[in-house]
Amino acid sequence: MKSQYLILIFGHLPVAYCVFWFTAVIRRMFGVAMLIMLPYFVQGQLLPTIGLHDVPTADDSICDIPLRLQGNFDELGFQEGSPVPDFTFYDIYNNPFTLSAALNLGKPALFITCSYTCPVFRDRLSAINALQAQFGDQVTIVLIYTVEAHPKGDVSPYFGFENVSAANYQEGILYGQPKTYGERLSIVSDMLANLQVNVPVYLDGPCNEFWVNYQCGPVTAYLVDTNGLLFSKHGWFNSFPDNMTNDLLLLLGNQPTPDDSLGGSVAFSLIDGPSAAVDPQEPAVFYGWLYNSDSSAGAVAEVFKTAQRLPQGWSASLCTDICYSPFQDYISVYLPAGDSVLFSLHVYTATVPDSAAISVRFRNLTDTLQQQELVFRVTTLSPPPPMPGVYPNPASGFVILTVPSQPELESQVRIFNSSGRVVYEFIPRTAVSVLEVSHWPAGYYVVVLGNARIPLIKF
Repeated sequence: MKSQYLILIFGHLPVAYCVFWFTAVIRRMFGVAMLIMLPYFVQGQLLPTIGLHDVPTADDSICDIPLRLQGNFDELGFQEGSPVPDFTFYDIYNNPFTLSAALNLGKPALFITCSYTCPVFRDRLSAINALQAQFGDQVTIVLIYTVEAHPKGDVSPYFGFENVSAANYQEGILYGQPKTYGERLSIVSDMLANLQVNVPVYLDGPCNEFWVNYQCGPVTAYLVDTNGLLFSKHGWFNSFPDNMTNDLLLLLGNQPTPDDSLGGSVAFSLIDGPSAAVDPQEPAVFYGWLYNSDSSAGAVAEVFKTAQRLPQGWSASLCTDICYSPFQDYISVYLPAGDSVLFSLHVYTATVPDSAAISVRFRNLTDTLQQQELVFRVTTLSPPPPMPGVYPNPASGFVILTVPSQPELESQVRIFNSSGRVVYEFIPRTAVSVLEVSHWPAGYYVVVLGNARIPLIKF
């Protein structure tokens, strides 16, 4: 009963004050010996701390960021049921958050990674705020600010090339990858000024200690119980079938909300055609709707690349509300009853002109007979230049010679008869020339201009 009162009181206080009063109460109730043993209640389960041991300075350099291209954040790092490392990180005012201290309050901890340049985080921030409103008294919820997901002018660690995203351009969220801890502080300050963030935000260290050790993605969630064990992990926070509200209800001993029944339909409708021509290094994007016409049951659409022919340096991403790594060939998308979800295929091209083809299948998880497959084609090859032409052809009184490409102007035009003799020659000064041919004998002629050989019939 006393512990319940303590939790009730501490749930409304900052972590640092809670730890202070909690240790004072333990000292008065049980003495110094129990106080000395207190950290081992949780730290005996937590792995050793990954830092930080001191507040970073603004001038501290950000360490090199390796690429993390696979996109399988559920499979990377710590798994459910395992202990996780302790850590201490700081907010923009240098206030610390230590995982073990938070767990020692008797409340589970939920920490979610974030990045201002990640559109998925911004889209799901309202869900995070809702969790804080519903569970904030029972669970310590914080954000851990890690590397920029879509930096401008720098390589994205999740794609291997610069990938700013259309949403960032539209919203003006254009930041490079920080080179110092101070630059990261500045981005977080901008984020807090521009977004409604109802949970504390703590910054990963200069050497990205959290990102490296936890092997997280841009918006990965970790729910840790009071024993320091990972109760639930979302590679992408709240992506189907993960549901953090139900995970929290279950951990707190309450009945989770039943998921919608599956059994609806899945269909795909392409908005534009399956072919595109773009300039080299420009992405080609195909849009379409995944929809469930059944108003009584939800459905899960499976989307996967069945085959792809991509030139060197090209890649392709499957996208819904998340643009997944080009290395991820399969995704699943939940479609609520009678609802639809926008799908897009992003094809990233390279400097050398070439062409690609990607075959994508859309299938109903619970009824695999409902499926369709499309082949998307992209080219960056320049179309062949227009060739010179003559018309009308056959001709009787005159012919019009067109010279559409500039290099051919002021080149000599020669017209041969069927015997191979030149019957007429001139240098065109304009793109269109009119030739009088009524006096030519009927027969077969060839108009030669540069590499072009155009047959002409005179009758």
